[in-house]
Amino acid sequence: MAVERICEVLPEINVENDFTKFEMIYCMQCLIHKYAKTDEDILRLQEMIGLKEAKIERMNILDKAEARGEIRGEIKGEIKGEIKGCLNILNAWANDPKSGYTVEELADKFGFTVEEILNGK
Repeated sequence: MAVERICEVLPEINVENDFTKFEMIYCMQCLIHKYAKTDEDILRLQEMIGLKEAKIERMNILDKAEARGEIRGEIKGEIKGEIKGCLNILNAWANDPKSGYTVEELADKFGFTVEEILNGK
């Protein structure tokens, strides 16, 4: 059967990216289930391609990617919070008659627009 031939060569295919190879193996389970004739064939072919190990490695990569995304999201959130805090301070400073700066001067000095400072966001 053709699926068996693919399962024989799949583990030896050289792919630069591990995740791509794990994805190929992971996707192969659909073909195995579609074309294998018995449960024993399914188990044998899954073992042949190392499906169980590939699923684990694939999930490890996805978990790490998700963690990196969460970290990036937290950093972006912190940066947005810091910017909003700066704008709130500049807004208060611009509205304080004792500050000696106009909104336009503060916008020019700190790189924000007048509207951003006036809105405080």
